Amino acid sequence: REGDEVRLDLENGRIIGAHDRRSEPAAGRRPAGTRQAEPRPAGAARGGLGAFLVETGRLRSDQARAVATLAGETGASEIAAIERAGLLERAALERAFTEYAQDLVYRVLTWQSGEYRFVARPAARAAAGIAVATEGLLLEGMRRIDEAPRIDEIVRPETVFHRREAGALPPELEPGERELLGR
Repeated sequence: REGDEVRLDLENGRIIGAHDRRSEPAAGRRPAGTRQAEPRPAGAARGGLGAFLVETGRLRSDQARAVATLAGETGASEIAAIERAGLLERAALERAFTEYAQDLVYRVLTWQSGEYRFVARPAARAAAGIAVATEGLLLEGMRRIDEAPRIDEIVRPETVFHRREAGALPPELEPGERELLGR
């Protein structure tokens, strides 16, 4: 759709690759349990797993640029480049890709209009063996769409909490309290 493009690579009903490109900032894209994103200039083009990892605080901007360069030079996927560079542990990379794929599927489900193309290509291989089942994503996406109006009635902007950096926490907190607030 205008200003928003999503590509999902599927094999046997599982998402094996995903990419998005947007020209406007994402609102509320940060999954729970992640750090505040690095600031991005207004109107800047964005997208891809690398940008998602920067937005969710898992990578720095310079690391994402290095991943993009490595992927471009080697022809590897972003996932393979991140794994090759050793920037995330395997389990963290799998969780990140799953969250990213979920984000894209949920976003596409909310589109009122757009152009959809289904392109058959030679069998691709799952990047680094990571594949996300789509059945649960579609059901969860529809549940979120159904519940969104109810949530909007309950959760008002004034009820949203913002994450504080560890150094900004009150010093009298116990270690367990600090860990909980850090999540």
